[in-house]
Amino acid sequence: MRIVLSAASAAIVIALIACGSSGNGSGGTLDCTWVDGDNCYKTTLAAAMCMDVAGDGGAPSGVLSADGSTCTYANGKVVTFNPPITLPIPNSSTWSFTITMNGAMCMQYHTAPDQGFQLTTSAGTVSESEAHALTISCPNGTSYSTSGPASLGLLKCEGGLTELPGYSASSSATSVNFGLLGFGGPIMLDTINCQR
Repeated sequence: MRIVLSAASAAIVIALIACGSSGNGSGGTLDCTWVDGDNCYKTTLAAAMCMDVAGDGGAPSGVLSADGSTCTYANGKVVTFNPPITLPIPNSSTWSFTITMNGAMCMQYHTAPDQGFQLTTSAGTVSESEAHALTISCPNGTSYSTSGPASLGLLKCEGGLTELPGYSASSSATSVNFGLLGFGGPIMLDTINCQR
């Protein structure tokens, strides 16, 4: 399930997803207990050490290449977009990128309209499918699902929208920002902050 909010040339996209607890070896239902607790999304995301907490005033900014294929930071972080991006980024775009830190893979992320997402870090891969139900598949092979009106109940979870795993993105003719939500509490992990 996705909510798309547009404002002028910036689009904010929040993917509303949730995933179940990691490590218990069984699947189950996506609900607020899973969202608010430790889960495979949080564990997988915690292994990516190439992000900053948005709004801390110290998040570095990278330089976007002329062809939109890479964003390079002074601290050794490099974002590679596949395919390259064009600014401003249209609503309902595919996000597909790999982040390396000093040459080592930190994370890969891929999402497409109405197709869910896939996040890979050193902790494994967690993915979302939106075919007939909202389903999260965890690195340990477990999966958790909800469907229909039940998924709307996730909007009422304790932390609100920021507690639900997903993303927020905005762009202009000269910049792109992408942050991951659902790490815990009212924070966003600043994944991409690039200027041209």
